[in-house]
Amino acid sequence: MNKTERFIKKFLDRSEDKLLFRYDAWLKMVFSGIPIGASEVEIHQYHLPQPAMLSQILLQHAASMLDAGQEHADAESTALLRKHGMKLADLPILDVNREFTPEEALEVLRGRELRLAGEVEADLVTAIKQVLLEYLVTGDMKSTRGSVANLLDQNQRRAVLIIATETTYAYNRGRLISYRENRVDYVRFSAILDGRTSQICHSRHGLVMAMDDPSLGANTPPLHGRCRSVLTPIYSRYEPDLITNTDWSKVEPISKGWRTG
Repeated sequence: MNKTERFIKKFLDRSEDKLLFRYDAWLKMVFSGIPIGASEVEIHQYHLPQPAMLSQILLQHAASMLDAGQEHADAESTALLRKHGMKLADLPILDVNREFTPEEALEVLRGRELRLAGEVEADLVTAIKQVLLEYLVTGDMKSTRGSVANLLDQNQRRAVLIIATETTYAYNRGRLISYRENRVDYVRFSAILDGRTSQICHSRHGLVMAMDDPSLGANTPPLHGRCRSVLTPIYSRYEPDLITNTDWSKVEPISKGWRTG
């Protein structure tokens, strides 16, 4: 990994840890209030405490990552221009798609996190009700507590997957916003190469694509669960020697059903 990649990895890891702490605290709050021994009527009426809390946690994090992606990409773009003794005004103007405005990106993130939180909460309520109903039938407290512990473990593992994926999603959308604003015309796919690197990302590492390429959206990370890859900037006007690795025909296909948009 180069210096920029090491910085990004460290930043994303630290950001994920902060969100995991908040997500885990939310899970433990939910599980501490599970009404074991409730009547069947009470079980069917059960709902999560503070139902909007998870979506707020996820949206706050997504907004923070969107801002960070813009900030980091701004710094990288500015450094490249300074290296070549150029200013933003010297660059040709690219068509700035409306989909990349910060306001619209944040609105997309809001809808995404609300839907994601809703799915998590609905699954959790269903699973908790099932455990409570089973206790009414068996009366086995030890078995029920074991089921609750297993359910917590499953949701903590799901949290890790969600956190890493959503962090990468918002961070890269922030970078794309910055690239449009700074008139970056090419991006390079940068996989964080370590023991967790997938073949999907490894096969794309170092490949270059134009910002106006129709395939950009389908190749903007995350490309799978827990993806940590990023897009880095290139100005072809000042770095033409970098616009060489542009053959994407041999990359590992993205899993069927995975959506990058």
